Amino acid sequence: MANTITKLVAGVVFCLGLALLSCGGGGDEKAYAVDIANSIELVEVIDGEWLIENYNQEELFVSTGHLEIYPDSTYRLISGSFAAIGLASEGGCSSQNPDDPTYQIYTEELMSFQFSNTSSIPRLVKLEEDLIIFVGSGGCGLVGRQRISVLTRIR
Repeated sequence: MANTITKLVAGVVFCLGLALLSCGGGGDEKAYAVDIANSIELVEVIDGEWLIENYNQEELFVSTGHLEIYPDSTYRLISGSFAAIGLASEGGCSSQNPDDPTYQIYTEELMSFQFSNTSSIPRLVKLEEDLIIFVGSGGCGLVGRQRISVLTRIR
């Protein structure tokens, strides 16, 4: 599974480097649009405890994080960073935890995370029961830098 994540993340970074929302077209190239396994809906899998691996993040964010998402539309970053939404549990981007951060799901492919008068809407790239990949540039950090967060469910 790690090899699959590495290939997907590498493809996303390549596509983002070309400033495209998706890549591919012909031949053996692969499209990197939203990959939703077996029509899973975001609302069905988002609640739970997640480990985060961050890629392409600036120094404000560490490479890992621990996140809990609750069914009452709140969440808590326990430790580390959730780079795709521009949030860290400590340091310069740690504007969380004074208020209860919330999230809102609009469609099976679109959700937003709110914290400290900020709203971040990361792009959902992959959705499986135990794996979610977001790409985003919102929240704290460099404007326009596309950060990747791979969420893996903790069982």
